[in-house]
Amino acid sequence: WFHRARTEQQLGMDAQAIPSFQKAVEHRTLSLRANEAVEAYFQLAKLLREANGDIAGAERAYREVLRLGPDRSGGHVMLGVTRREANRLPESLHHYSYGLKLHPAIPAAQFNRGQIYSALQREGEALASDGPALRVEPTFAIAHEQRGESLLSEARVGEATHSLQRA
Repeated sequence: WFHRARTEQQLGMDAQAIPSFQKAVEHRTLSLRANEAVEAYFQLAKLLREANGDIAGAERAYREVLRLGPDRSGGHVMLGVTRREANRLPESLHHYSYGLKLHPAIPAAQFNRGQIYSALQREGEALASDGPALRVEPTFAIAHEQRGESLLSEARVGEATHSLQRA
């Protein structure tokens, strides 16, 4: 089922891939290696979230990813995404932060964590999160924009102007 699901996914047949991944994880002890089980849950979560808008189902699958591999940074980051989409920002922040502790060179995750800090009105921490994102990807325009807005909220106009010009 796992290989069938991957093929369906690669062919753009996401609707067909979802039940195939579900069958793969249901029967994982029979046919999947550990890394394939993690990948099956990860891809199932991705499809449930993106193709179906099923945030709760995606969260369950990402939690399985972490049960099988607790130090998988992608599982933590994506659980942070689902928590953000459910407007559970403190939980989202926890998962982004843990995922970034495991693998800090993920600019989009750094940026998203900065957005959560901003939403929680923690601008200093938002600025601290934007810095690593911009070091890894200096042309990340939206991160420059977010940084500029955070700097403006702290009345650091000169620095804000510089960041906003780079956006």
